[in-house]
Amino acid sequence: MPRVLLILFCCCATWANAEKFLVALEDADNRPYEYRDQSKTLTGFHIELVRAVASSLGWDVAFIALPWKRVISQLENNSVDAAIYVAASPEREAFAKFLPDNLLHVNGATLYIKKSRADEITFHQPLEAFADRWHIGFPDGYYMGERIQTLIDKGDSVNTATVNQSRLFNMLQTDRYDAVFGSITALSLAVNSLFRDELQALENSTFLATKMYIAFPRNKDSVQADQFAQAYRSFRKQPAYEVLIQQFNIGATRPTEVDFNALD
Repeated sequence: MPRVLLILFCCCATWANAEKFLVALEDADNRPYEYRDQSKTLTGFHIELVRAVASSLGWDVAFIALPWKRVISQLENNSVDAAIYVAASPEREAFAKFLPDNLLHVNGATLYIKKSRADEITFHQPLEAFADRWHIGFPDGYYMGERIQTLIDKGDSVNTATVNQSRLFNMLQTDRYDAVFGSITALSLAVNSLFRDELQALENSTFLATKMYIAFPRNKDSVQADQFAQAYRSFRKQPAYEVLIQQFNIGATRPTEVDFNALD
């Protein structure tokens, strides 16, 4: 009996000493990266990857789902240890660390329209001219690359009042927008099948790929960003990483070694 008690005590002590790791994410269905399954359990490629890497570090990971703008504010205010599905931008780099080895996936952006308007709405450069002619929506607080962000920063050409991608597709479907921005995989992964029936990517409107990271607070007194990067680098060499790639079918957006090694 004393031996059993000693084992239990050691196990409890190990658990009690585990480093806490609080990760923020958008409270939305962002399949296949972050979503809740039929049993309401949080899962997805990002979720399971973070769990696996955190486990290898002995960290006790917890996730907190929030509206997207609150995710960014929590990161900026050092209220969380990290945030996932975050694109690097000059503004965010002032308060967050985006390490090359903490890249989660790479995804381009495109414009979407209703299929019934494909003959009416066509895309020709420059983007600014297209935006002047059509009413375009963009999800509030998102970042899809410098080219698109520059257009948004100029003023009223793009409406950024819509809170997430699903709501944006719904507003496009009901003619509240002529076109909307989204990732190149957003429509194919949408939960609402009616979106795929009625909407389509606008031909010739694909923009450069955007890198999505697990970002860490820059001003927080912690080495977690570097520790996670090192453990993640090791995890990518293991069969478990390839299992997650296949499980969530993200082969088209998986980062290459060039992506991991490239400087933004």
